[in-house]
Formats: sequence, C-alpha cells, structure tokens
Amino acid sequence: MISDFLSREPVFAWSAVILALAILPLGALYGMDGRLVDGIPVWLKPLKFALSLSLYCATLAWFAGWLPDGIRSSGWYGPYVTAVAAAIFIEMAWLCAASALGVRSHFNMDHPVLAALYPVMGLLAVFLTSAALVYGLSIWADGASVLSPAFRLAVALGLILTFVLTVAAAGALATTDGRFGGTPNGPGGPLFGWRLDGGDLRAAHFFATHALHILPLAGWLIARLFPVSVAVPLVWAAAALFTAGVVSLMVRAFADKPFPPPLGF
Repeated sequence: MISDFLSREPVFAWSAVILALAILPLGALYGMDGRLVDGIPVWLKPLKFALSLSLYCATLAWFAGWLPDGIRSSGWYGPYVTAVAAAIFIEMAWLCAASALGVRSHFNMDHPVLAALYPVMGLLAVFLTSAALVYGLSIWADGASVLSPAFRLAVALGLILTFVLTVAAAGALATTDGRFGGTPNGPGGPLFGWRLDGGDLRAAHFFATHALHILPLAGWLIARLFPVSVAVPLVWAAAALFTAGVVSLMVRAFADKPFPPPLGF
C-alpha cells in the first residue's frame, strides 16, 4: 500500500510525507515557545496547516491513481503538479516566518513585508486549491474509469466542491478580520477553537476544505448499499445537502450565530 501510494503521484505523496515530518519540530516549537498572537499560541497555525496540507497532498496523491489514462504523461501535468507543491511549501514558509517573528500571518497590515505578501499568498492559496478542481473535473470526465459510477461521481464532486466552497469561504473570511462573521470576541472551544457564543467563519472553511474526504466517503457507502439507479441520485443529493450546509454555516457566521450544538466545540 505504501509503495502504491508513493507511485500514484510522487510529488504529492512526498510532499505529504515531508509536511507530516514537519509536524514534529513544529510541535516541539509549539511546546517550547510560550508567545501568543491574538491569544493563540504562536506556532499553532503552522502546526495545523502542516497537518491539513499533509492530508490534502496525501489525498491528491491517492486520487491521482484514478485520473484518466494519459493525464499524468501529458506535457502540462508534471509542471503543474510541481508548481502546486511549490505553492504549498511557500505558504508554509510564510506561516513559519510570521510565527518566528511573533506576528499574524493573515490579515497583518502592520508588518510591511507581510502586508505586501498577503495578497500574493492569497493567490497562491487559490492556486494550490485548484489541484482539487483539476483532479475532480478529470475524474468526472473519465468514462472509462474503473470506479463505480456513484463513487466516481462522489470523488469528482468532493474535489470540485473543495475548490469552489473553499474559495467562497476564504473570500468570506477576507471580508472580516479572518475569523468572525459578527462580534469578534467570546470563548473558543477546546479542539478547533471555534467560538461558542457567536459567528465564526472557520467552521464553514473547515468543512469546505474537507469536501474531498466527506463526499467520497459518503459516496463509497452509498455505492455499497444501493444499486446504481438509486446511488447516483443519492450522491447528487448528498452533494447538494453538503453545499447547503457549508453555505448555511457562512450565513450563520455573518448573523453572529454559533456553530450548532453539540458540535460547536
């Protein structure tokens, strides 16, 4: 399985491994460095991003095995995947530099260098997320896929919605100070830190970026439980319900309403 994982898309697979290994020193820095930024440990953000981006790269590496024949050998594919991986590591370097300086990485208009880099990092974030869109459209268009129709649709929609909903959620975040849709105060929960008493756009962003995990899992279960004639419409319904849920979280955040209990931890 490890050999298969590394061979499906080596650039993304090894990027996932490197980012996973980076969690160890970042975790040590988190434990040793007591500085806070906006009341949050200074190394928490790069630590969470290393975990999230490692999972993202690992997922793309596995899904690459389901791309249509000829995609990975085409002239554009190699440079594109390499550029996406480079964007991921540039983003990580930016986050770590801000943490080393003890300042905000996002929405920092006080530090001249970070303020100038912020819009560039935003474009890089959209670009690195575009890999989900490219993979999703490619898998969806593959009529010769070995995957069952319902599961292939779920994988494709999960990837596509990861791009669409993440860009939408990130755009919503860009209209605020980076977290809140309403009043920027109140206690955060112990796991994700989402507010318990009001709107927090990070909940919508979290689910948007994990569409490529949630929908394929739902599609896998649906494909095993129902015939194709029923499974495909159910996958469409699940995708519509998921999209409505993420949009609802954004609307609730701007209305200063908390993530629905009991999951608002």
